[in-house]
Amino acid sequence: MVLQSLAKMPPQFTADELLENIIFLSKIEAGLKDIEAGKVHKHEDILDLIVRK
Repeated sequence: MVLQSLAKMPPQFTADELLENIIFLSKIEAGLKDIEAGKVHKHEDILDLIVRK
């Protein structure tokens, strides 16, 4: 996934842009692992929590 993303970046980019892209991808991967592990909440449950506050 990282190499594919790197290939899609413009020919010139800053270190900050690269780091931002790597962080973004790591968060996506962490989210996908959470989904696989069942660490998710229903949208309705989250809305209930927000409305109750």
